Amino acid sequence: MILVFGLICVDRVMRIDAMPGIGGFTEIRSEETFLGGEAANTANALSTWGVPVELHGNPIGCDVDGDWLEAQLQKRGLRVPNRIAAQTTPVCQVFVDRESNRTMFGKGFGHHPPLEELDAIPFREGDWFTADPNLEDLARDVVRRAEAAGMHLYLMDFFRTSDSIPAGSIWQSSTDWVGEVGNGKRNLAWVRNWTQTHGCTTILTDGARGLYAMRPGGVATFYEPFEAETMIDSTGAGDMFRAAMIWRLSVGDAFEEALSFASAAGALKCGYLGATSYVPTEVEIRALMNA
Repeated sequence: MILVFGLICVDRVMRIDAMPGIGGFTEIRSEETFLGGEAANTANALSTWGVPVELHGNPIGCDVDGDWLEAQLQKRGLRVPNRIAAQTTPVCQVFVDRESNRTMFGKGFGHHPPLEELDAIPFREGDWFTADPNLEDLARDVVRRAEAAGMHLYLMDFFRTSDSIPAGSIWQSSTDWVGEVGNGKRNLAWVRNWTQTHGCTTILTDGARGLYAMRPGGVATFYEPFEAETMIDSTGAGDMFRAAMIWRLSVGDAFEEALSFASAAGALKCGYLGATSYVPTEVEIRALMNA
């Protein structure tokens, strides 16, 4: 069983030509609604691949968006979080322009699940655990509980000074947050320093420019990207990468083999709008790897 903890929300994805300046205007060309949130995106991919997964995260409201979100989670066989009358269901509005750049606005974020739900989370020794930091101190507490239980840790975007990165964990983030977009020399140095400081395996993705990785005692290495045949929307590509890495590592793949598989999965996701509208099959992923 893979335990996924973090953000669960509604994504409203709108296609536009370009984001307007202050006081400007742009036409929304299309609008679609998807299951979203880093944790939900990751759990959705794992569930689609037939991997046993349990999803925990923020509560959702007893509102129309909450009804829609509950139905989407149930359809995918994913656990529905607590529903609270006073809670606003988190909604992220994602604007994607003709160059596939994203701009995001959110509402209803920052609310924490009640403590009794945390006590019900099944921390199992030897199982895989992954989390994102969107629930802030609560997420850090859950990471500590998973570490204490002896789980394999895969942490996503825990880069703040208040974040504790346990030695032996696998850590992933992107140049949206740390390092520098397109600067190979700086990114290799950043990955080397992060790995040596925390004793973790470090993965730093740089979008279509590839990725950087290092294991404790190893060498910081740059990996060429797999090219997306069609670039539509990168929303959820990092979560697809994460899900693929955990899946392949959990079944015993070597690290670099899992890295290649995850990179191909993330590239394929970029050909589709929204984070959860499409999950590439293992056949599709391996076909891109072999090509």
